[in-house]
Amino acid sequence: MLLRIYLGIAAAAGPVWRYALQRRIKGGKEHTTRYVEKLGTPSAKRPDKKLIWLHAVSVGEALALRSVMDDIIRERSDVSLLLTTSTLGSVEAIERIGLPPRSTHQFAPIDHKASITAFLDHWKPDLIVFSERDFWPGLIAWSADWAAKQRKAMLLVNSRMSHRSYNRRKRISSLYRALLPKFDKILLQDDASQPHLESFGVNPQNMRVVGSLKNSVEALPHNTELTRQIEQAVGSRPRWLAASTHIHECENLVGAHTLAAQTEPDLISIIAPRKPEAMEAMAQAAQDAGLITHRRSRDKLPQADTEVFIVDSLGEMGSWFRVCPITFMGFSLASVEPKLTGKNPFEALALGCAVLHGPDFSNFQESYTELVSKGATRQVQSADQLAAQIAELQSIQSRQILTRQADNFLAEKQESRRETVAAIVQHLTA
Repeated sequence: MLLRIYLGIAAAAGPVWRYALQRRIKGGKEHTTRYVEKLGTPSAKRPDKKLIWLHAVSVGEALALRSVMDDIIRERSDVSLLLTTSTLGSVEAIERIGLPPRSTHQFAPIDHKASITAFLDHWKPDLIVFSERDFWPGLIAWSADWAAKQRKAMLLVNSRMSHRSYNRRKRISSLYRALLPKFDKILLQDDASQPHLESFGVNPQNMRVVGSLKNSVEALPHNTELTRQIEQAVGSRPRWLAASTHIHECENLVGAHTLAAQTEPDLISIIAPRKPEAMEAMAQAAQDAGLITHRRSRDKLPQADTEVFIVDSLGEMGSWFRVCPITFMGFSLASVEPKLTGKNPFEALALGCAVLHGPDFSNFQESYTELVSKGATRQVQSADQLAAQIAELQSIQSRQILTRQADNFLAEKQESRRETVAAIVQHLTA
């Protein structure tokens, strides 16, 4: 009943969506020309080959699918791929890193029946693959109805449902009972998610735990010229990278730089905050501490006197990971409530970085717990401990203790990607 009510409202909400899109365009939150893709108007032709539609909401989910896309293209010469995302930031990142051959990117349609139907009727996917769990009910329901009529399969991959998330969703359990069983196959990140999905009516035989795709992500691509320029600008200076940092971590990051610089006086700290407001706060905190601070958007590259360099750009992390042998993964070290949730460490690990992080990482609990237990990353509790690790890991020998264990861990985790690709290819063939 809840789903029927939602779909009835969503089907009639076209004018509301159009108004909202226009407001977002004026606010700089939507692409000024490609927004029509969200209304079901394509900006590209459908390829002649078999087409797999993969949907990921934002940057992280899309990058987790990238290695899967590469494998499918290598394995099946008769297949093309359509990747959809919802956010403007994801498009900017994808444009910078590129997609595999025979791949097209479009914005996903809004949760409006006419837009979704127009999208499906144009692209006519031979297989539908949703990633993770953050999606609109209408997109699932109307896509599933279309797939059933066309006798095509619909998969959910890289999905997880933590206990906290499950408790929230129980309040509208009838909605999830109506939606989740529509998937022909669900691939899960962890064992804990399976009983939660079973309680929402998913057949256990249609689920399989294969691990996280973020654990098996390939090394991020990079602009070789940019990487060369950064290397030249930084030279032989000791350096470290703080990636995906939170606004409340500024004090700890400034403190860590100040303390580590007492041991490494020529140290440069490269900080890549997660959100624009964190970029401004980080720059201000560094300047207030008397540190010479420059920014990617204004100064392009670190200068000879730069102490803190703020990376306020998208799609360039592959270069920064390659230049910095030590990476602190943010969203993990701040005394705030609710606690921070951590960020994906595997892109840094895949490029041989020695990875540090704080104690808060609930979104990656299983991964970080295993990484720490196997000595593949190191957890710090304070700015003092972070500074000590930054100084110690300037030594190649010290870093190798971490990176060897990380390499072993990553080798074990490639199976999740292989099983995801196998399931996709199997359902396409069927």
